[in-house]
Amino acid sequence: MKKLLSIRIRNSFRNKGTKTPKKYYKSCIQQMKHDLRKEEMTNGYLKHPEKGIKILYGHNNLNNKYLVELEKKVDTDYLKYHKQRTQKTMKKFSSGLITFSKSFNEDHNENYDKKIKEFIKQRFKDTIYIVIHNDETTKHYHFQYLNYDFNTHKSISKNINTSKLQDELDEFLGSEYKRGIKQVKPSKHLDILQSKIIEKERELERLNTLIEERKQRVLKEIQDKRYELKKEQVINKNLINVLNLLYRKINSINEEKKTINELKLQKSYNKLDKESKFKYDEFSSDLEL
Repeated sequence: MKKLLSIRIRNSFRNKGTKTPKKYYKSCIQQMKHDLRKEEMTNGYLKHPEKGIKILYGHNNLNNKYLVELEKKVDTDYLKYHKQRTQKTMKKFSSGLITFSKSFNEDHNENYDKKIKEFIKQRFKDTIYIVIHNDETTKHYHFQYLNYDFNTHKSISKNINTSKLQDELDEFLGSEYKRGIKQVKPSKHLDILQSKIIEKERELERLNTLIEERKQRVLKEIQDKRYELKKEQVINKNLINVLNLLYRKINSINEEKKTINELKLQKSYNKLDKESKFKYDEFSSDLEL
């Protein structure tokens, strides 16, 4: 037979139980009365009443008044650091249960008590009590602690992973008792896993489609830009050619105008020169007469 251990954690209100469709969970004070045997036990519940219980930490005089004081301490600290009162839904206490296989009745010794006590006190700073029940079918441990961290000023329940806690206890004890393998209904587990895989595949396909569409749009934009740029370059080149041609035409016209002006000037000069000579000849003839 396998030698297994298990640890369970449950949060609770100080004096109000929690009811679910399947089960009723005790309040902190109700659980404490059960753990410390301050409630009347029904006939047959205790298999070994003569063995009783053993308190490993805390004392047997714990009562509701003590829990009220702890609750006030939490309320005061929370108000100081958060500037508001604790919510009514906040469960300020937590209870734990550590169980073993039936063979633990024979294997149990004081070293187990010492290690369990050390583990709980290290893991949960504000431990209220730790007790071992020897009077039921199989020996097991109950403990209560304050579900509040005075360093972070927050509830600590969200930071507790029960599966990881079992690994830690297994390693800490270093005994032949090991944590069990979590049992999950195969069909339900596979269905959930399969549906998640299908969902992820669909999401991946959708993302790939979006990426491809985006890629095509970007490529088209690049091609359009290239075409526009090339078109611009052609236009600029043609414009430069036209401007060069115009520039040459203008230079040619200017040269022609210059030549024409020079010819006109030369012609005027020749005409003037001819007239001057004629006048001179005529003047000379008059003088001779």
